[in-house]
Amino acid sequence: MKTMDSRLKLYQGNDELEAAQLRSVLLFSEFGQTNKRTDLMAKLLYSFIIKEKGEATLETLTSLFNCQFKAKRKPAEFKSYIDNMIAKKLIAQNGEKLVAISEQEKGTAFFDQLEKDTMSLINGVIKRYITLQKSNNLNNRSVIERNITRALSAYFKLASLSVVKSPELPSVNDSIKYVIEDLQQADGERLISAIGKTIQEPTGLEREVLNKWAKAYLLMQILKIDPELINFKMTLVNQKSFVLDTDIVLNLLATHARFSQYYRSLINKLIEIGCNIYVPQDVIHEVIGHANQACSIVRTYGIRQIDNFTSYELEGPQSNVFIEDYVKLRREKKEFQSMEFNTYIRNFYIKGRPSVLQEKLRKVIGKNVDNTLKEVQLDDEMKEKLKEAINEKTSDSLRGVFRKTEVNKSLSETDARMYLTLKEYNEEPKNKGLLRYKFYFLTQSTRTIRAAKDMGIYDFDIICHPEALALVLTEIGQIPQDEVSLVNLFDNPFLAHAAMAVWDRIEPVLKAGFQVNFMELEQLRTDVDMRFDEFLLSSNPEERIRYSKEYRKLGYTFASQIAELADENQQLKYDNIKLKIENQSQVEINIHLKEKNKKLLIGQRKEKYLKRLGKRKNMGGKRKRK
Repeated sequence: MKTMDSRLKLYQGNDELEAAQLRSVLLFSEFGQTNKRTDLMAKLLYSFIIKEKGEATLETLTSLFNCQFKAKRKPAEFKSYIDNMIAKKLIAQNGEKLVAISEQEKGTAFFDQLEKDTMSLINGVIKRYITLQKSNNLNNRSVIERNITRALSAYFKLASLSVVKSPELPSVNDSIKYVIEDLQQADGERLISAIGKTIQEPTGLEREVLNKWAKAYLLMQILKIDPELINFKMTLVNQKSFVLDTDIVLNLLATHARFSQYYRSLINKLIEIGCNIYVPQDVIHEVIGHANQACSIVRTYGIRQIDNFTSYELEGPQSNVFIEDYVKLRREKKEFQSMEFNTYIRNFYIKGRPSVLQEKLRKVIGKNVDNTLKEVQLDDEMKEKLKEAINEKTSDSLRGVFRKTEVNKSLSETDARMYLTLKEYNEEPKNKGLLRYKFYFLTQSTRTIRAAKDMGIYDFDIICHPEALALVLTEIGQIPQDEVSLVNLFDNPFLAHAAMAVWDRIEPVLKAGFQVNFMELEQLRTDVDMRFDEFLLSSNPEERIRYSKEYRKLGYTFASQIAELADENQQLKYDNIKLKIENQSQVEINIHLKEKNKKLLIGQRKEKYLKRLGKRKNMGGKRKRK
């Protein structure tokens, strides 16, 4: 039997219990999963058996539980879980000892296959790295493979702790530092881009492996916090209220955006079990701003170019949900192919009439939605400090760098006010554990919790990640297992870091109207070094045309105004040539006329000379006669 570490390729920690919990949830995902609340406790107890080298007594399991959760439970309280695992043939009874059957038999084959699949994932990253390097020479493969393994392990831990909003949240830089360890700067940056790209656009197998590890890490954190989900009994869940963040609302309004169906299912399930849903006025305003931005994008690029946007351009850091929804709707539904954007956006937003948006929300969510939250008195100084702390993290995020400064400040203001308001709403509950408060802010963002932690005011776990909530609902059988996919729902620190590395050179390019694909950051870095600014600043039409052709060959496109300008310059060049030819012809005509005139002038002069000469001869004859 292989050692524990050898079959946990993407676990690089030293905690035996953590490793055992990962093994447990990975095995349960393959064998014996029934999606009942009781399964979480079974997974925890099973991890204790694994930690004890595959066999343990019920008394040992009870002692380990009481030690971890500072509880006073008795062995009899765990008997039903043990009987259930015996029935599923996950464990066997050998006298007083409980033996992990799956760990010894089925588990061996399972982890061998998982190791092979994980190695395929790592090889996929290396392949992308080689493409960026533009060379098959890989002298440092062992270092690169080690760094990928460490970085992905740190990434999954960061992602899972972010989702459960753990106060032990590690730094984003922890994932980055493992990538660049013992590598030259250029090699490190290429590897960061390769990992970011793999997570952003994985192949089918890569997605499966990433999902498996992401879920395992997240469930591991839930097992540590609340293996019985004591606050998630249906009698308690229906007392909870969820305040929706802007990204959630945008995807609820859309039908064909990337997360639309996912969030619609989640919110509908919350409503079904009796939860209250709030969409605050601040969020309504942000959604309206998003609609205005969509209209601006259409004016800038034009429908023809938007129709050709790549999936990354539709879903990436520069994306707009309304644009994404509109394009995908037209691509997927034949009857909508001729629909104008103005017709589409009026379904959600009419200038000066926010009631249109609110009415649309009620149609999507139902009458349960409310946008009135009782105002509470906030500490203005605290709110301002938190706003500034959030804004710093917002501005440095992958999406934040693409936004205007005033937009980032506005978002930070909303987040600060929401966090402090809900903090006032909630009282310290009787029960500890996951989702123990009454009011939650449902958001993908982790910037607020990071800022609150930095300020030392993080004492309320009131920010709820939709993926943590969905996973909990899955574990208790409320959402089908195959509807929860965690890949691309976590923040991607690798892609964010790669973007920031070239941001100072990319920003003027974006402002000038270039379309750039951040999936090819290393290529972009090379292209930017070709001096885009020479194109942007050139006042010479011929130069602009030349640069335009060069960049279009590289795959770059332009905002419609830029494209039109290039076409105008092309026409101008043609007109200039035509004028040059016309001018040349005119010169030749002028020369001809000049020659003709010259000859005429000479003839005239000759004639005058002869006349004068004749007159003189006549005058000489007269003198002689005299």
